[in-house]
Amino acid sequence: MLKIIDNPDTELRDIAETKLQAMKEKYGKRYCPCAFEQTQDTLCPCKSFREQLEPGECHCGRYFKTEA
Repeated sequence: MLKIIDNPDTELRDIAETKLQAMKEKYGKRYCPCAFEQTQDTLCPCKSFREQLEPGECHCGRYFKTEA
């Protein structure tokens, strides 16, 4: 089973966090800044990342999946 953690790359994580905060200010929710649409599926962490079956980071780099 994979575990979701903060991305250990702090520089990338901080950039993504800044973009997520901007999305919240603009749209009222933390939508993935990499998504073209603002839907329930693109709320951070987005559906595609939640369903990701292999270790690695999400599209925007905010989160990381690792072996539990």
